[in-house]
Amino acid sequence: MGTFEIVLISCGLCLDLFTVLVCRGALLSKISRKEMVVYCFIFGIWQIGFLVLGNVCTWAAPVKNSGTALTNVWKALSSVIFFALSAYFFIKSRTSKPIVECRDDEIKVKQLMLYAFVVSLDAFFAGIGFGLLQTRLVRQIIPMSVVTILSIMLGTYAGYRLGSEDKNKAYMVGGTLLAVGAVDNLLRFTIH
Repeated sequence: MGTFEIVLISCGLCLDLFTVLVCRGALLSKISRKEMVVYCFIFGIWQIGFLVLGNVCTWAAPVKNSGTALTNVWKALSSVIFFALSAYFFIKSRTSKPIVECRDDEIKVKQLMLYAFVVSLDAFFAGIGFGLLQTRLVRQIIPMSVVTILSIMLGTYAGYRLGSEDKNKAYMVGGTLLAVGAVDNLLRFTIH
């Protein structure tokens, strides 16, 4: 899988994270550096951790040492995973409920850990998809780390400045990016 597809899929995945932080930013009376560091640390560790964990699941002998025919099955399965993630984002954009915006400046680590766990689950499945394509782990971690940190910062500031009314649009964009990445992966798979 090429760098373009990795960045595209990373951006799509991180839009889920972006929307969570838009909602969190909408509740803040001010944004502190301490808060940003806590957000980056908690969400970043979970996002990258789940990506790596998903990748590790594909390190089993049948995946790594499969022949050409089975390799094609893994590539097709990775496209299915990315399409399923895209569908999940589209459904989420239609069913996501508005939040009540009221000031809450307290950093609740347990609550943030729960949010980080939930939004990182899709990174786990993406890690499986990347692993099935035998994409090097470093090539996944670097773009995902950069996009994760940018999503955290931009989401928090966007929520702080604009509120959380348009968060469903972010899910639509994320679903679209994942679908484009899946189609591109499928086209590369069928052309080769």
